[in-house]
Amino acid sequence: MKKYKIANIGCDDSNWFNMELTEEELKVVIKLFEKNNKIADYGCTPHLYIYEYDENKRESNWEYTENLCLNRDYEELHKED
Repeated sequence: MKKYKIANIGCDDSNWFNMELTEEELKVVIKLFEKNNKIADYGCTPHLYIYEYDENKRESNWEYTENLCLNRDYEELHKED
């Protein structure tokens, strides 16, 4: 089990939490998050992100930047089409 930071980000609010996952669970979460993000084409539609937890960042959510994300967002997913 490994610890991850999960983010649910919309246009006017966001939720962040920590969660421990196995490698198999991580694969499922990434698959679900990428499906959500691929169809989240409206600016306020929530996007889901997962990051490897970094104890050096403590609970500072703003330190978890896009380049540290384990799954892809709308724009990146649509480059494949």
